[in-house]
Amino acid sequence: MDLGRPTSSLVRRVEHMKKLKKRLVPGLVVMFFIAIVVALFFLPKSTRSVEQPREEKVADVKVMEIKPTLLADWIELPASVEPFVSTEVAAELTGRVDWIGPKEGSAVEKAGTPIMRIDQRTFQAQLDDAQASYNLALNECNRMEELYNEGIISKEKVDQCKATLTSSLAKLDLARLQLEKATIRGPVAGILNKVYFDVGEYVKQGDKIADIVVIDPIKVVVQVPEKDVAYINLGKTAKVLFRMTENSEYEGKISYISVMGDSATRTYNTEITVSNPSHEILPSMIGRVQILRQQIEGAITVPLFAVIPHDEFKSVFIEKDGRAEERQVKLGILEGNRVQILNGLQPNERLIVEGHRELASGEPVRVQSVVEDVT
Repeated sequence: MDLGRPTSSLVRRVEHMKKLKKRLVPGLVVMFFIAIVVALFFLPKSTRSVEQPREEKVADVKVMEIKPTLLADWIELPASVEPFVSTEVAAELTGRVDWIGPKEGSAVEKAGTPIMRIDQRTFQAQLDDAQASYNLALNECNRMEELYNEGIISKEKVDQCKATLTSSLAKLDLARLQLEKATIRGPVAGILNKVYFDVGEYVKQGDKIADIVVIDPIKVVVQVPEKDVAYINLGKTAKVLFRMTENSEYEGKISYISVMGDSATRTYNTEITVSNPSHEILPSMIGRVQILRQQIEGAITVPLFAVIPHDEFKSVFIEKDGRAEERQVKLGILEGNRVQILNGLQPNERLIVEGHRELASGEPVRVQSVVEDVT
């Protein structure tokens, strides 16, 4: 027997083993995977990796029920204050100032109150001379009348005497007027705002010697735009607001409306008279005037901060069936911190007034409280 070479039977056995191996390996692999799947199926549920659905985010909000209300439509404009009357007092004579009455800033209680006097000695001398001339002419006329009645002189002599008497009387009246004008009096009651001369200074006829202003009542001036002139009329009440006074709000009446508008600004000069007994309102102060344009019944209004601005529109959020719903809205009149909604909202809907800035339409919400009003 040749041991160096395999027998034919051994060869056949080896080949049979190879074929058997090729058949068994795929089957074993399949059985291995089946075993793994069965093992995973019978594992406890806590060890399985099962994806759970995400919970929806719920936003906490506050809401306000929309109720129709009476809306006041106001014109609001900047205004300035002027004296009700401002008078420049001028000297009617030339002379030296020898007396000044009230001090600057003090009250001139009534019209005709003396505020300054020019040296009267010259004018008094002129009056005395005119008075003497008149007395002489009067005595002469009386004597001429007696002579005429006795037939000693003609009627022509009497007429000449009367002419002289009339001329003397005119000069006497002028001298009295000159002496009276030497005392400069305030033409109106008010406040002596400014005195321009001191005692000893020389004034000329026509010089401005003082300013008197009337500040009770006071005059508030405002320029009303052309589009709003139709809403104002004489006697209509207006509100005037100041920041620098103790009482910040006053009430007055429209006392003047210009019939000629400013062609450049298209505004009409309007004056409002305001009572000012305590002199709190002073000339040149700056304030704001509010004039009622109209009142709107059943208006829908919302807090201005509830409105969300976008590039091309404005919107608000309402709460409906537990979800946020965005509404596009058209804005109307602004009154204080509230704005009129012309369309997009209905009465009794619940407006979201807190927590609305980060909302998306359709997002679930949880109402924390319902507020009556928000300021």
